Amino acid sequence: MMEKLNQFLAYLKHERHALPGTIISYKKDISMMLDYFKERNIELENVDHKVIRDYLLTLHKRKLKKTSIYKKVSCIKSFFRFCKERAWIKNGLIYVLLKELLKDTGSFQGWLRRSPLEHSGTLLPLISWNEGRNPALFKGFWGIKD
Repeated sequence: MMEKLNQFLAYLKHERHALPGTIISYKKDISMMLDYFKERNIELENVDHKVIRDYLLTLHKRKLKKTSIYKKVSCIKSFFRFCKERAWIKNGLIYVLLKELLKDTGSFQGWLRRSPLEHSGTLLPLISWNEGRNPALFKGFWGIKD
């Protein structure tokens, strides 16, 4: 996982022309998340929405300020977009969830508890990213019962 992080940081530096402070911040935030995965024996390609929500809830329980969590979410979102573009992960839904969190104006804890269907504008992007707009697969992925 650290090799993927290093490639992402190189991308930020050379292609996005990020400032050194930004790169250090991204490295710290993403390393924290990758350590969380490693402690739980979760490989990057096996990360799903539940793992991300658990991680974000852990940050919330540590009493981090909402602004600090949102900063981490922004870094993580960029990292997962980078991973998805390189086919290192199969689950592009994570990116959509994180994107929705950044748009959300309600409480962070409330966002964590809501189902994906309650997130404004999430339904169509999730279906389109989930096996060609197949609602049955979408419902199965999220555990939604008719």
